[in-house]
Amino acid sequence: MMALLAAAMAVVPLFAPVLGSWLLYCFDWRAQFAGMLLFGLATLAGLRALVESCPSIGIGPLDLWRVFGQFGTCLRSRAFVGYQLCGGAAFASSFAYISSASFIMIEMLGVAPQHFGYTFMLCVAGYMGGALLSSVLVTRIGIRRTLGRGVAVNLAGIGLLCALAFGPAQPLLAVILAIFLCFLGSGLCLSNSQMGAISQYPMAAGCASAVFGFVQTAMAATSGYVVGQSYDGTLVPTALAMTCAVLLSALGYLVLFGSIIAFSAYLYLLKTVRPAAATSYAYVNPPVAVLLGISFAGEQIGHEEWLAMAVILLAVLLITLPQWRRQI
Repeated sequence: MMALLAAAMAVVPLFAPVLGSWLLYCFDWRAQFAGMLLFGLATLAGLRALVESCPSIGIGPLDLWRVFGQFGTCLRSRAFVGYQLCGGAAFASSFAYISSASFIMIEMLGVAPQHFGYTFMLCVAGYMGGALLSSVLVTRIGIRRTLGRGVAVNLAGIGLLCALAFGPAQPLLAVILAIFLCFLGSGLCLSNSQMGAISQYPMAAGCASAVFGFVQTAMAATSGYVVGQSYDGTLVPTALAMTCAVLLSALGYLVLFGSIIAFSAYLYLLKTVRPAAATSYAYVNPPVAVLLGISFAGEQIGHEEWLAMAVILLAVLLITLPQWRRQI
């Protein structure tokens, strides 16, 4: 249901840029505000037909300390923080593009102002498609696998976008495809992350939803501000901001399910190979950790560190050698 609601909410940003671009083309910037005024009045008129679903609203004093205390309660939960990062950062990656979309499409790629809305429509269609696809996948493969597919699609899209940003050319259709994939991944992640976070506090779902929404919006506003301040007429600032957001979303997924994936892989090895072979993963971890430190953190490894690693590997060998002998 949440995924279908997210898809329905995408209808407005799907068509609004098209209307706005034609208003700007046919009239001037004042027409934009006149249109917003008309939509605002229509919204106020529609509110008169709505009935309050919670009769207790407005009863009793407003306790701000209780409201702020809910932030601490939610953010102390590892599961809630994982869902928050996975969904909120995916949402922030979309806003990083939204903040610079008109500059990229019109100034950099030469799209006519009256046609800008159509390029934006294609990107938002990715989000709507992801939300609709999520509503189907989550009932068949569960929330963990659905989120995993969303993160994977996001990483694929951001990989293509970075290749274009740092490459010699940026074809319009290729850029739209990269953004489409990122929005598709966001659609797969956002509603599932929100429901996963709220499910951690079933007796305080409203408060948990408010915390999730506030942090999500703050992350989106921050990414938009960073892109707006760093835009230099190229695709690079937007690509870098979206990359940071997507990697943060992937980190949230690992916070939630990383240990589950690793443990499941280990159990799979125990079922398919000999126990002595399954425990050989212990030989791999120390060299991988050292190489990651050298590659990404610029760590300097001296003779003492190499000797220490050799001692660790020798100790692992001595521990697992009896297991190998019993298997022979």
